[in-house]
Amino acid sequence: MTTGTRLAPAFNGLSSDAPGFVQRSAGKEEWHMATAKTAEEASAEISKELQALREDLAALVGTVKDLATTQAEHAMDAAKETVGNVTERLKMTASEARHRGEEVATELEEMIARRPLTSIMVALGIGYVIGKIR
Repeated sequence: MTTGTRLAPAFNGLSSDAPGFVQRSAGKEEWHMATAKTAEEASAEISKELQALREDLAALVGTVKDLATTQAEHAMDAAKETVGNVTERLKMTASEARHRGEEVATELEEMIARRPLTSIMVALGIGYVIGKIR
C-alpha cells in the first residue's frame, strides 16, 4: 500500500487486487479490477455461451424429434404386422368354418337320402316341439 492511501471501511483487509477495491487518493476514486476482462468482454463471452447453448438445445430437440419419429414408425410397423396377422387368422377361421358348414350340409343331405322316412319323422318332431315352445 502506498502512503496516504485510505481503504473504504467495507474493504478493510482486502488487497488492492481485489475486485471492487476502492482506493482513495487525493480525493479521486479509482477502481481496480482483479481480472483483465472488461464488462464488454464478459458480455460478449456470455453471448457466445448462450448462442452455443441455443445451438446445443436445437440439436438436442432435433435428435429427440428424430428418435420419436423412428419410434413411431417402429410402432406403426408393429401395428400393421399385428393387424395383418389377425386378418390372416380371421380369413383362415372363416374358411375353416365355411368348409365345415359345407361338410355338415353334405352329411345331412346324405343322411336324408339314405333314410328319407326317418328324416321326415325327425323334421315333424322338431316342428312339433318348436310349435309347443312358442
